[in-house]
Amino acid sequence: MKESNTPREIISFYLDELAGEVSMSEIMYSKALPEEQFIGQISSCTADDIGNLAKRAGIDATSQVLDIGCGRAGPACYLANKLGCKVSGIDLVPEHIGFAKKMVQSSKLENLVTLLTGDVLANTFRAEKFDVIAGIGSWRHFASDKIIPYCYENLVPGGRVAFIERVLLSPVDSGAIQELSEKRACTTLESFASYYFGLQKNGFVNVFIDDVTVQYLAFTKTMLNSVNGYDKQIIRNFGEQKFRDRIDLLEAEYRAIADGSLGLGLFVAEK
Repeated sequence: MKESNTPREIISFYLDELAGEVSMSEIMYSKALPEEQFIGQISSCTADDIGNLAKRAGIDATSQVLDIGCGRAGPACYLANKLGCKVSGIDLVPEHIGFAKKMVQSSKLENLVTLLTGDVLANTFRAEKFDVIAGIGSWRHFASDKIIPYCYENLVPGGRVAFIERVLLSPVDSGAIQELSEKRACTTLESFASYYFGLQKNGFVNVFIDDVTVQYLAFTKTMLNSVNGYDKQIIRNFGEQKFRDRIDLLEAEYRAIADGSLGLGLFVAEK
């Protein structure tokens, strides 16, 4: 596994992953989730999962939240609308922020959600500190020895880091995991233990970890089982080869979860 993905490589990945006004990923996730659980997230998490993460992190109407890798701002708008918190979203991909701004405007959340294009590690947000720094599936694009210190430095005292991310469960460096990591633009796949000790090493306390792999497995299976209902739509919009490549990747991901190599964790820790 390579030490680091460059911003250019991550941008390239997402321009392919989320191409179009309505991307293939959005279609697939929206079809696999109940209507009330899809909030524009490109993630194995439901709206309830994101709400639970926010509750565990103590987000309320007084909170200043930084959403790293905000994508098209589905979770950011959901949290702002549901909890009344202020959210700053940042993403590397200009096209994402363009779509995100449309979502913010259509949701009438301009007073609560602000958006920025760029590399979070290179931005200081005018020296602003946050009550919570969150990430929904974006931590895998960062080396943990970079993103964890960044979060600690940019939180207020008592602030919390809160994220949901894929984790490596098996210690073996299998070819399948390597391939999945490259195709998902993962800088690294951490384990539950490496995140725990990485957070502690950088000064975080009260580290909470929830293993949600069972839900991750069930959701991935649901995605695969639901494909037959809309495969023609995707092939028509994106082409058969791209559709087949996505299904092959999803099947490989499902096998990795089922054989105990890949999992999903929810993490919250306090500064």
